[in-house]
Amino acid sequence: MSVKFGLQFERQYPDKFYRTRFEDIILNPETELKKICKFLNLDYQDRQLDTDIDSGTVTDACGIPVIGSDSGEIPYVIKDAGVVVGEKDELGWVRTISELLESPSLRQELAAKGLERARSVYAWPIVARQHLEFFTEILESPKKENTN
Repeated sequence: MSVKFGLQFERQYPDKFYRTRFEDIILNPETELKKICKFLNLDYQDRQLDTDIDSGTVTDACGIPVIGSDSGEIPYVIKDAGVVVGEKDELGWVRTISELLESPSLRQELAAKGLERARSVYAWPIVARQHLEFFTEILESPKKENTN
């Protein structure tokens, strides 16, 4: 069903739809990323291929709106910085994608919220501090007696 909707969107919005293959991204990541950036009207930067950088830098390079399903932790990660749609709600996905394709201001608003959320919640220094606090709390808590 998702392939059907993808093909429908490609026909309906040919100038707003970019198709790539996973194999091409894996085999030629720089070439494919340059094509994707050009399509999205974003500047390509070599650092976009660097997997050893903080998340704030990655999102600076992306800045696109996020749509996620309502499964697992995804809604808690996205919060109000994107759109959450029912995992099996095919019409909801179609409606949400259509709304984003038709509304540059909504895309811009969600992209800005996503960047801010990534910088303020998921940047490596923040995540590292949270891990340190978590492990410090465990190490400093009194040992419980084994009741077996």
